[in-house]
Amino acid sequence: MTKTQTTSADPRTGPQKPPQNYYGRALQAAFAVAQLVPPLALRLAYRLFYVPRKSHRPPFAPPGFEKTFVRAGDYSICVYAIGEGKPVLLIHGWELGVYRFEALMREIAKAGFRVVAFDIPGHGESTGKQSDIVEICKVACELDKSFGPFFAGVAHSYGGLCLANLLRIGLKMQKVMLLATPATYESIIDRFGEFLHLRPRVMASLRDAVNQRYAPHRLEEDFSALETLRKTKTPALLVHDETDPVVPFADASTLAQAHEDVRIVSTNGLGHNRIVASPEVISSCVEFLTAERRAPEAVAGDAR
Repeated sequence: MTKTQTTSADPRTGPQKPPQNYYGRALQAAFAVAQLVPPLALRLAYRLFYVPRKSHRPPFAPPGFEKTFVRAGDYSICVYAIGEGKPVLLIHGWELGVYRFEALMREIAKAGFRVVAFDIPGHGESTGKQSDIVEICKVACELDKSFGPFFAGVAHSYGGLCLANLLRIGLKMQKVMLLATPATYESIIDRFGEFLHLRPRVMASLRDAVNQRYAPHRLEEDFSALETLRKTKTPALLVHDETDPVVPFADASTLAQAHEDVRIVSTNGLGHNRIVASPEVISSCVEFLTAERRAPEAVAGDAR
């Protein structure tokens, strides 16, 4: 059964307005020219898909947080932790950072948990020039050995797909919270191509290149949050804004069909990123995390 709760943007600030995206327009113009030479357009699109822009923000060092660097494979990973209690893993989204989740981490810590977050490869103070779902999950598995086992997980956007993939490869979490998360990996590729106005020939080549990168994994099964939730039956809280311009609310509606222990919290006017710092959303996450898991209902005629 799916329960829906709706919250709204702060009336003092109003709905989130999309910024003037000069960078996006410049990319679209560049690809309009690059696609005159399809192999060049493919190389540029593939690089753009896996290489994040470096942030010029100062290092994130909030009071009360522990900050350490750990070695995970080829990467030096910056790890942040706060609180005491059962460990909860947090994974931020693409080209974002842990700094956006400070309020959420503090409130979860106040509720009696230890929150562990990290700059994914190629982001923040972690090393690496590029990253992908496989590399991020390898890092998370290493952190599970040092800081886990994780009781639960919370993640945003691309990080939500990574969190779901961790369930698929065997990390046992009691609950997950997926904020503005795509239902499938394939949808990310499709929206990326739509944003750049990639022509069918280049788009098909990009899909082939991504599939080859992850072989023998199958995107439609192995990297699908929907399929993973269906198979693991992990209790999940979905938080999604009805006006999200990056990952449509329809993805949350799709994920809600995974199994009956999935709940949706919908917002309106917070967009894709502001949702992670909303007091109402944070409250819903803490409530979900601290609630006792309900016992399964008896099934008539069940001989167990």
